Formats: sequence, structure tokens, C-alpha cells
Amino acid sequence: MQDACDSLPDPSVTACLCGHNRPAYVRDCLAGTARQTVRQARFRILVEHSGSTQHAHRERADIVATHANADMIAPHQPGVRLARNAGATACGTDCIANIDDDTVPAPDWIEQMIAAVRTAARPPAAIGGRILPQ
Repeated sequence: MQDACDSLPDPSVTACLCGHNRPAYVRDCLAGTARQTVRQARFRILVEHSGSTQHAHRERADIVATHANADMIAPHQPGVRLARNAGATACGTDCIANIDDDTVPAPDWIEQMIAAVRTAARPPAAIGGRILPQ
């Protein structure tokens, strides 16, 4: 299956999903990443858990294991800032898309990020987007 971005070179993208406990939110967020308009092989996902309970960590690990392009990382200390920094250090890609666990991305989230980076006169330092309540 081809997607709209296949014919042009892309920046590499990692979605860094931050959260604390709340495995059900992680499940919903990852379901949203699975519905992206670009193939899952075109981006990776790092699920960061920051200070989660052992039970929540196990549940999150089980959820992450069902997504071929997702891995878990654990910052040494709790806190969203530290989790995002750990994701930036571990990603190894051109772009980092931070997303919180209580968010479900739009189906074209990654596609729009790739398009914005590709068409920018200079590489953007940050890209934001609209957030709508469910």
C-alpha cells in the first residue's frame, strides 16, 4: 500500500508518547497511531512511562508489544519534561512528535508533520497543531 508521502524523501519521525499509569489511555492513543495515513513502517513510537506503578507498567508493556513500530523507554526519574528529554535522546530520528497518553491523534497527524517539515524553507524547531476535546 502506498501513501501520499511515498514518492518524496521524508524526515524520519518518532512519536514520543508520554504518560503516567493510565494504560487504557495508552491503548486509545496507540490505536490512533495505528490509523495513520502513512504506513506504520514510516515512523516509530516510543512509549515513555514515568513513575508508573508496576501493574500499570506491565499493562502498558503488553499494549506496546502489540504494535510493531512501538517500544517502551523508562526515564530514570518521573516527570513529563524528563520523559520528553529521554524520548529525544533515544529517538534517533530527524523529528520528534510529542503526544500525551490522553490524546488520540488525527489520522493524518504524521502525514501533516512530514509535509510541514518537507515544505518548510528551513527545518522547523517545533510544530504544533489543533487539539479538540472528544
